[in-house]
Formats: sequence, structure tokens, C-alpha cells
Amino acid sequence: MPLKILNYVRPSSLEQAYDLLQEDGAEILGGTTYARLSNRTIKLAIDLQNVGIGSIYEIGDYIVVGAMATLANMQFHDLIMEYADGYLYDVISYIWSVQLRNVATVGGTIVPKWGFSDFITALLALDTEVEFYKAGRMNLEDYLKGMMIKKDIMTALYIKKTPRKASFKFMRNSEYDFSIVNVAVSAVNQEGKFTNWRVAVGARPGVAALSYKAMEILNNSVDYESIEKAAKEMKNELKFSSDFRWSGEYRKEVAGTLLQRAVKEVIG
Repeated sequence: MPLKILNYVRPSSLEQAYDLLQEDGAEILGGTTYARLSNRTIKLAIDLQNVGIGSIYEIGDYIVVGAMATLANMQFHDLIMEYADGYLYDVISYIWSVQLRNVATVGGTIVPKWGFSDFITALLALDTEVEFYKAGRMNLEDYLKGMMIKKDIMTALYIKKTPRKASFKFMRNSEYDFSIVNVAVSAVNQEGKFTNWRVAVGARPGVAALSYKAMEILNNSVDYESIEKAAKEMKNELKFSSDFRWSGEYRKEVAGTLLQRAVKEVIG
């Protein structure tokens, strides 16, 4: 049986949407990219299209992406295409099909903390924050590591315009499959000197996480030996599990190789 919605409402303000969300059985609708594939029933579906959180703009040192912006909206926005040499433009272009990117929303992708998400891994390698209507702003990493924020509404994504150079690598069985594992790395590039490294690994198959040990090694040195050591420490630090597609051990080895390739791409 397909997804069944008993009641549907399109509020005109965030406050109205938040109040409705407190009702028993109420849920926020994103792009319903994955929800529509389920066979469950939603008692009250809340559509956020009219609450004004779909814009993409610049404020201070941040690029702000509204939670109801689609991945396609984000991909082709000038601010996104220009930042970090088009890093996020490239990553989003890898995510399934044009049709899916036209439907999937930023909030609908981040809030569920999908373990298979390329998008979340790519963002975690940047200086990224998420904002909720009541809970306020927090680092993406803190949100991913913490408990699910219930009965609140994600309003925006904040990407700090740090002068980073970044690289995203992934392994898939086919173009339109989910990643078996993915790796994103970035570093602040100041006149050819790379500092403040961030190393994110996702689809383990758990949600993306940072490798602090790899980051510490790379912050000290990025020669050939250090890159190999960073990959080794990352494999020991993060947990890789098995599922019906691939073993955890296979994922671990692939992730190590992808990390080395990504770091070398960043440093040129």
C-alpha cells in the first residue's frame, strides 16, 4: 500500500506550522522523495511551501540556503556555483537524477540524517550549521551526533564562506545507486598553505562522521607518508558495518583509498 495522508495543510507562517506540528501524528513534508515510497499513514501532513524558507542568499560570512530549497535550486545558484570552485555544484550533480534533484529539498535530506547521503557528507567537510525554528543554530556535526530534534522545523542551512578547497569521492555499483561509501575532505587554502583540514566519511553505512585523527595528522603535514597515515588512522577510528550490498571491511578499505585520492586532489 502506498503512502497515505489523512489530512493535508499548507500553513502561511512558521509559527502556524510549528503549532500544527505539535499535534499527534503530525509530520512535515519535504519533497517526499523517499516518504512517498513508504507504506505508512500520516495523520496530518504539513507542507511548508508557503512559509518563506526556500530562498538562497548571502548574509555576512555565510551562504544561507532555505530548508525548502530543492537540491536543484541550490546546485544552480550563483553563490553555490562560485563557492570553493563549484565543489557543492559538482557534488549535487552526482546525486541521482535531475528529476530527483528537482523534488528533494535541503531540509528533507538533512533532517532524517540519511546514512547513505552524499549531500550530508559533502556539507560536513565544510563549515556548516543548521538552523531550527525553536532550537536555533548549531553545527551540522553536533546535529548529526546528537538526538533527533523532534517537533521542530529546520529553517535553513548556513555555509561559512571560508576559503576552502574541497574534494568529494564515492564508490557506487552504478550511476543511480546509493554510494557504498563516500569521503569528503577540505582545507583552508591560504597562499598555497593548507590548514584546518576536515575529513568526513559517510555511507559506512551510518551517517557521515568526522575523522579527528586523520584531521590532526593532515594539519601537521600533507606529505605522502602523512596522507597514508591519515587514511590508516581514519579506518581505525570510524566504524564500518556490513549490509546486504558490501561488507564493513570492504567499505573500510575503499574509504582509505578514497581519502588519499581526495587529499591529493585538494593539494594539487
